[in-house]
Amino acid sequence: MENQQPCINVISAYAQIGCSDAEKQTFWDNLNDLMQFYPLDETKDIAGDLNGHVGMISPCHQRVHGGQGYGTENVQGVDILDFATSHDLAIINTFF
Repeated sequence: MENQQPCINVISAYAQIGCSDAEKQTFWDNLNDLMQFYPLDETKDIAGDLNGHVGMISPCHQRVHGGQGYGTENVQGVDILDFATSHDLAIINTFF
């Protein structure tokens, strides 16, 4: 039997600063739709800059935030944490 290579989907995302609330919502809606497109058993990695600060620690988001962040969480950071939570993702750079 032949071994199959795992499927890894790499998504490049860049959120613009200074957009209207409607444009920000469209960005998150589109990213959410893209995440729904891929099967649950396939790995999904998002690389890019979502232009938010997730802060030093996020007690409400311990599953996705490793507690090794920096700075202060902002509104855009909460959006990132909520998105990561809803898709069972992790903010990797907060884990080391």
